[in-house]
Amino acid sequence: MDKAPLVIGVAGGTGSGKTTLAIKLKEAMQGNALILSHDFYYRSDANTPFEERVKWNYDHPATFDTDRMIEDVEKLKRKQAIDHPVYSFVTYSREEQTVHMEPAPVIILEGIFDF
Repeated sequence: MDKAPLVIGVAGGTGSGKTTLAIKLKEAMQGNALILSHDFYYRSDANTPFEERVKWNYDHPATFDTDRMIEDVEKLKRKQAIDHPVYSFVTYSREEQTVHMEPAPVIILEGIFDF
């Protein structure tokens, strides 16, 4: 029987070291892990003026497209590749391009609301 990927969650407040810990875990897995950050999944609203977008509370659950992240995690668990979104903290919007990610034996979820 083929083993399902191991999913590790790294959660905590803003500036708590989540990303640093996720990177260290990935390095320890020696190429057998991927990091999927909740930050990739910020919602984008191009219809809202930039001046308004910069005022949003980016630590609020409503700012994330969590449903899409869950779909992507489920695909990775089924050993299917995904194309996750890219969010720009310069323009406060989602970019046109995506990042292709192949499944791995270990999936590290990193984000403020992972649990």
